[in-house]
Amino acid sequence: MDDNLTSLADVRAVLTRLKIRPNRGLGQNFLVERGVLDVITRAADLQPDDQVLEIGAGLGVLTEQLIATTQRVWAVELDKRLYDHLVDRFDGNDNLHLQQEDALKLDMDAVLESGINKVVANLPYSVGSRIVVDLVLSPKAPERIVTLLQHEVAQRLTASVGNKDYNAISIWSQYRYDVSIAHVVSPNCFWPRPEVTSAIVRFVKLSKPRAECKDEGLLFELTKYAFQYRRKQLATTLRGAPGRLQRDTDTTRAILDSMNLDSRIRPERLSVEQWCDLCNRLKK
Repeated sequence: MDDNLTSLADVRAVLTRLKIRPNRGLGQNFLVERGVLDVITRAADLQPDDQVLEIGAGLGVLTEQLIATTQRVWAVELDKRLYDHLVDRFDGNDNLHLQQEDALKLDMDAVLESGINKVVANLPYSVGSRIVVDLVLSPKAPERIVTLLQHEVAQRLTASVGNKDYNAISIWSQYRYDVSIAHVVSPNCFWPRPEVTSAIVRFVKLSKPRAECKDEGLLFELTKYAFQYRRKQLATTLRGAPGRLQRDTDTTRAILDSMNLDSRIRPERLSVEQWCDLCNRLKK
């Protein structure tokens, strides 16, 4: 492990040796800034008994930090060339399990059920939000998630009620987690340089969900549908909703009135707690 993988020159040299040209379609933007790596590991609050999932291990710059400080690391990499490099680079590390797999095809629940309590990753921009959703909605949602994401995705995850970025993914994340942006990351910290700014997002699991919800499936289904029509009044939206979401306008307005909410309210104006309350009343 003589290569310094936070050095641009060393990263380029390793990729040249491996005959790899970074694939933008796979989100291959390699971190080349030691300070950002340090922020990630501090935000993860790594402990000797942690079992960590890393998605998108790349050249192994973060993997190296994880296996040095935790009990077990499950690292996933899609690119066969990078996977082979990781196998060679970390040969002999008994606390590392490497898997070549598309993270979107990963049986996330099964991986988390194996004992994983934290997820630390530099996620590809194209699939980052989908992977985060899989993690936060899992029955075995980890106690902490620290990930590099596109800054605009980070803003949606952390948005508060009424904010223009507030949407269904904000609710899903904040229902179980305290979500915050730990650091904004310049495009200059990667090679190749991406066209967008990134952010390190920290999810710390709450001791219990932010509010009681008798049917979490209904919460996720309802908010996903409602935010497709975020500019419409909620009562109007539910009138045309499919299946069990459908309610006539008068019924929805009566429920909203009983919650002391304007019957003309739009989805972006309901807090996580109010969405849970609404679900419970619709369930009745």
